[in-house]
Formats: sequence, C-alpha cells, structure tokens
Amino acid sequence: PRFEMPRLHFRDVVSFEFAALDFAAPKANQFAFKLEGFDRDWERAGTRRTVTYTNLPDGHYTLRVRAANADGVWNDAGLTVPLDVDPPPWLSRSAWFAYTVTLLAIVVLCWEGHRRSLVREARYSRRLKDEVNTRTKELAARNKELEIVNDRLERASLTDHLTGLGNRRALIKEMPQILARLDAERMEHDRTGRMSLMLVDLDRLKPINDAYGHDAGDMALEEVAGQLRRCLRDCDRVVRWGGDEFVIVRTHSDINDAAQLAEEIRSRVAELR
Repeated sequence: PRFEMPRLHFRDVVSFEFAALDFAAPKANQFAFKLEGFDRDWERAGTRRTVTYTNLPDGHYTLRVRAANADGVWNDAGLTVPLDVDPPPWLSRSAWFAYTVTLLAIVVLCWEGHRRSLVREARYSRRLKDEVNTRTKELAARNKELEIVNDRLERASLTDHLTGLGNRRALIKEMPQILARLDAERMEHDRTGRMSLMLVDLDRLKPINDAYGHDAGDMALEEVAGQLRRCLRDCDRVVRWGGDEFVIVRTHSDINDAAQLAEEIRSRVAELR
C-alpha cells in the first residue's frame, strides 16, 4: 500500500505500528526500521512496535521494517511501505504562483508610488533638509545626555551604596581583566605570576545590629571598609561581597605577603572602637 500524508499546519506527526507473526514468544520479538529518505541507518527498536516521525519535509519516503524472533533470527525481506508527504498549502505550486503574481503587483505599485514620491520630494527637499538638521542636533544632545545617565547608572550598579567600594558584580566584571594583566606581566618579565584572593568575614556584627540598630552596624561596616582601603595598595582591589563579607584581590602576592596583610587587617579592625 502507498500512504499519502497531507502536510497541515495543525498535523505534522505520523506514527506506524507493526507486528511480527511469530507466536512462540511474541513479547520477545524484536524490530528494526529505517525511513529511507530520512534515516541514514537502520534503527533498532528492540521490542517496541511503534515509531513516530514529526515534521517530515515534503517528499517521497519508504519505510522498511524488519523483525526477529526470540532466537534472534531476522527476516531480511521485511515490510516496505511507500510514503508521500505533501508540502503545506503555503508551499504548493499554486501558492508559489500566487506569491509571484502578488510580488509583481507589489513591485509595480511600489515603482508607481516611488515615481510619485520623487515628484513630492523635489518640492519639499529644502524643508525636509532643514527639519533633518534640526532633529539631528536634538538627537545628538539627547544621546549625550543618555550617555551621561548610562555612565552614572553603570557606576551605581558596580558600587556598594553603603561603603563606596565595588560590589560583587564589579569584581566579577573586572576579574578577567585582572587575570589578563597578570598573565601579560608574567609573559613579559618571564616570572611566575601570583595573586592572593582573600575573604574578610566580620564576626559579631549581628549583636551590634540587635543592640544598637542597623545604623550602628552600617557605621561599623563603613569603618572596616576605610581600614581595608588603608591597608591596600593602589593596584589592589577590594569589594563588598555582601552582608559582612569583603573580598580582596592582591596581585604579585605570595602566601607570606597574604599572611602579613591579613594580620595587618586584623590588628587595624581590632583597634576600632
């Protein structure tokens, strides 16, 4: 038999169910199928007796099915089912003809409209030129304002509003550049590039908030942020990671330098009152 499958926008799925006439152990029968024109190789379906295809392009196909009994003996002849898939209505020959006619009509109309517009443009060209110049100046001024506003918004999105330090987003954005500079310096000076990454976590900040209010806790965070700035070099980077946590990135720093910096930070924070 030959099956013709019309391609409708609401139906683009075709399923086949097959069986093998071996009743000794029918549940152990195995199947393999291949849709010529779509599948490159045979597909082993195991004991599954159905196959479904979706979104088949229009064209001619041949479904071939083979079966094997419980002993693994395959029927090489199998079953062959021709299948024709029609294109959707909007891709049929009559549709393409209608598209061509419509396109030609549009081209003719567009050309006529363009010819008339050339006449109108010749009359109003000077006035349009003046309007364009005026609008261009206005747009340039607005774009400048937008650039300033966007720059402020960008800085605000990368800055912690309480401490004035960078925030987590700022460090994530700058980290690839820091690593690239460190790698470039390592290649240029032929030395091992090292970097220290330090997490500063404040203890007993919650009791301050509970006892004296969040304003006091904010003041403590600001004081700590100031001490961190004083302990670091200009090339170092410190950000507020969130809550009572700060992250320090220090380039050209080994374990001894990191330990010394940590002790300096600890002693300075301990002296705060």
